[in-house]
Amino acid sequence: MIINNIMRIKITFYGLRLMAMLLLWCGAVTMQAQNNYFSIAGGLPHLPVFANTAAVPAASLKPGAMVYSTADGTVMIYSGDTWDTFCTQLQSLTTGAYPQFSVVGGIPYLPVFATTAVTSTTGQAGTLYYPSDQAGLRVNNSVNWFTLGTLAAAPVTNAYVMAGKLSGLTGGVAIPVKAADPTFAATDQGALYLNSTDFKLHVNNGTAWVAVDCNACPPYASGVTVNLDDPANMTNIVGGYAYFQKTDVHEVTNGSLFRWRIATDALGTGATLDPTTTLAYTPGYSDALDSKYLQFEVRPKGLGLALGAAVTSPWTQIKNCPPQVSGALLALSDTTFSTTSQVQVSYAYFDSEGNSEGSSIVKWYKSDDAAGTQNLTTLNTGANSDTYTYTYSDADQSKYLLGSVIAKALKGYSTGTITYSPTVKIWNCPPQASGALLALSDTTFSTTSQVQVSYSYFDREGDSEGSSIVTWYKADDAAGTQNLTTLNTGTNASTYTYTYAEADQGKYLLGGVVAKALKGYSTGVITYSPSVKIQNCPPQAWGTIYGDFVAMTSNTFSDGGYSYFDREGDPENTGGLGYRWFLSTGAGGTGTTTALGTGTGYTYTYTDGDDGKYLNLGVTVKASKGFSTSNEAVVSQLLKNCPPQASGVTINGTLTVGQTLTAGYAYYDSEGNAEGTSTYQWYRDNVSTPISGATSANYTLTSSDTGHTIGVGVTPKAATGYSTGAQSTMFTSTTI
Repeated sequence: MIINNIMRIKITFYGLRLMAMLLLWCGAVTMQAQNNYFSIAGGLPHLPVFANTAAVPAASLKPGAMVYSTADGTVMIYSGDTWDTFCTQLQSLTTGAYPQFSVVGGIPYLPVFATTAVTSTTGQAGTLYYPSDQAGLRVNNSVNWFTLGTLAAAPVTNAYVMAGKLSGLTGGVAIPVKAADPTFAATDQGALYLNSTDFKLHVNNGTAWVAVDCNACPPYASGVTVNLDDPANMTNIVGGYAYFQKTDVHEVTNGSLFRWRIATDALGTGATLDPTTTLAYTPGYSDALDSKYLQFEVRPKGLGLALGAAVTSPWTQIKNCPPQVSGALLALSDTTFSTTSQVQVSYAYFDSEGNSEGSSIVKWYKSDDAAGTQNLTTLNTGANSDTYTYTYSDADQSKYLLGSVIAKALKGYSTGTITYSPTVKIWNCPPQASGALLALSDTTFSTTSQVQVSYSYFDREGDSEGSSIVTWYKADDAAGTQNLTTLNTGTNASTYTYTYAEADQGKYLLGGVVAKALKGYSTGVITYSPSVKIQNCPPQAWGTIYGDFVAMTSNTFSDGGYSYFDREGDPENTGGLGYRWFLSTGAGGTGTTTALGTGTGYTYTYTDGDDGKYLNLGVTVKASKGFSTSNEAVVSQLLKNCPPQASGVTINGTLTVGQTLTAGYAYYDSEGNAEGTSTYQWYRDNVSTPISGATSANYTLTSSDTGHTIGVGVTPKAATGYSTGAQSTMFTSTTI
């Protein structure tokens, strides 16, 4: 036996047997009983006393729990979902019960068995258990088992409470068996024993011993119905029935048992037990309950009597039409979307039962299509807020606004289905810039130029211009498509300061205007101006070379100055003047070149090796603004002078050893260059055997010349121009 440790117990044992469980055989038991706890006093078991079964703590209750209910005036036993008398077969007792008599939390629990599980007929007199397959408490009279109220033979007198492994039933409990009611006090309310005279269970109600009479006529209920106080508004759902008992035992207040069931149709298909156990269906009407069916069940309870049979109502449909919305329309305070627009939805509310409108729900949406099916996005929600403030943004252009209404009723079916309004297209024409033109303060690009763009602004809805964006570009082509480079950006900066750079020569300037509106569609597409070519001509120079390139009266040449020119009139930067002297194999400084020198003071001296080449002077000038550096201007002169000639060479004198011979010739230069110092060379036999040291106009014959012919070669020299001509020779016709 488990006895809650809260109960204070003082026990004097006359005998004690402990086998499978604790067996108490109390010859004299003294206990201080507490009304809501199981106790043993004066050898009698005292059940917990409660005002009614609803007052019993529901936590952890199991089938077989026993209490004394003041409202019922009898002992009540718990089936697992309802409380009933000992005279009634309980439901749902096959699972969850304790397998032996137990006291848990101050509540005593009878063991619950099927009668077929109890194989022994004999047992301890007064032993109790509750059958799960028959009506009424089972009691043993030491000879056999009987249902309470049908005990046929007097049980053996038993003065004590015993529990544990009793004779005939392990886990049962035996209560005292007495021939007459013992004396009692007011504190003995809930005490019980088995009377061997009338063969009934006696329980003390606080003022008297009362027999639990299972043979009395139970009450019954008729006319069981589900009543709707207001079918239109569904305000109250209450069970109805008529109570009757043959001997006019009145109904126990709050003693009858009520149940509610919910099904999907009038046949009770899919019926489920609702947790409500009151006469009124306390969950009340809800949208989820609509169109379903309710059934009310009652088991009437008379004072001191067993519960009557369960009687059910017909299945009753719970039906209330949902509220509706129709004719939803949108109205905008500004259909151009230029300003913040107040969007309002209007609709008609209807409820077939006449239930007033509650806080209907209005939602606002934005979608990608007129049907409102693509990318539907909620903008705002509100309770009956039929106005929404919409602020236009460019990202919403060509999307659609729509509203929806969910009707809500104050009573009955509360929530209708959603109704959408027709959509309104979000559209505001973008601003435009047209006729964009560029104007330059200096079209020659010689100075820093103020470039200004002019354009015309237009907005179809008349939205004022905001801070339109002007962007300046540089491009490689007039169309502005190749290598478009941003130079600067500004907010409505229609003027840009451009400083010329030679790297920009031949490129193009253009401006782009993106129109901006103060309201509505804010940003237009970019409009480009015609381009302006960035062009400043480079300065030019023409140089000259001083010298006589024909007669070669002098073999030296120097610069003869230069001429400066700039098409835009940009002044010269004299510090940037440059000279370059060089020879070339082709005219104009082409072909193979040879550098000579630089600077304005350089003087070139002609040599025979340069003959046929070109003497070039390259002049480079700079401008102080605009295109600064000229291309090199090259002046080119051919270096050409004919070599001098010696003709008619003669040898004068006697061809005898010891005699002096003298050479003679005629000098000629086609440009008239004077003769310089012509040279001589004497030979024996041919030019391959020159006579060493014989290099003057006269030669004295020696014995070495005997047997040889003698010759002389004259090489003419000019004083200026091509200096050295070809050698002319003459040999004697006879030997020496």
